[in-house]
Amino acid sequence: MYGLPQAGILANQQLQKTLAKHGFYPSRHTPGYWKHTNKPISFCLVVYDFLVKYTNKNDANQLLKILQDNCDLSMPAYVPAAINKFQHPHPTKP
Repeated sequence: MYGLPQAGILANQQLQKTLAKHGFYPSRHTPGYWKHTNKPISFCLVVYDFLVKYTNKNDANQLLKILQDNCDLSMPAYVPAAINKFQHPHPTKP
């Protein structure tokens, strides 16, 4: 799917199906912002990053597990590629 012009919309549709099973829904007015039907947890997904707002750590862990079970959260070789693309010096420390 990577590289297809419609990859973004296909990924979003799959994410909606997956998260709906667990009570999450996208905000009507803010693209990329997701809420839960009955828990005080929400998150914002923007390209390769997301921010989670929660009051209960178990809710946050449940969201992370849902995402790990259904999505590839790894970005292999992303950092080296970004370093080379932007000609940034390689880090000397981890």
